[in-house]
Amino acid sequence: MTRRARLFITALFLLPIGALVVYLFLTWSPGHPFHMRWDPAFAWDSISTEGEGEGNFFSVPVLVENVSSTPIHLLGLSHVPESAGTTPVYSASPHYHTEVPPEIIWWGEEIPAHSTVQVHTSVLVGSMGAARTKDSEVQYLYVSRTKAWLIKGSLWVSARLPASWREHVPLVNANAGAMTISPPKTSAPPATP
Repeated sequence: MTRRARLFITALFLLPIGALVVYLFLTWSPGHPFHMRWDPAFAWDSISTEGEGEGNFFSVPVLVENVSSTPIHLLGLSHVPESAGTTPVYSASPHYHTEVPPEIIWWGEEIPAHSTVQVHTSVLVGSMGAARTKDSEVQYLYVSRTKAWLIKGSLWVSARLPASWREHVPLVNANAGAMTISPPKTSAPPATP
């Protein structure tokens, strides 16, 4: 076999592997993949907080736009009350335990690349006024589709291993992020002549 033929065969095998490595690198963990805003169609004025306890929650719609070039699984989204500082209270969070079969784990809302979906977050009754009038923080958990495949694969493998070997299967953590959501825009009252 000539040297040129060997180089051609080697390149034939290395190019797909290189393409896979580049794909994994670009889609593994995109930073800041979301842009979020309160749903402008939500009627904030229709919510009456009178008679509600301060520890109660309201479900408020949020529009989540995936600005990355890869699909992302949004696993949890939480509005952070002003009084909480930076303590997240996720309204949904993943549980990646080796004892749980991957078929029953909630993988969140998959948001296609460059798409917008509506999700809901829980807002404390005592924070409704602040969320409506001031910038608020939301915290979220997410994984890319590529990372979700690896997590599902590792859970599948660990479910089939003897219990003594399960602890040796590496688990991949979800990514966490936080961002500020501006108050919803309200329509200005009509000008009087």
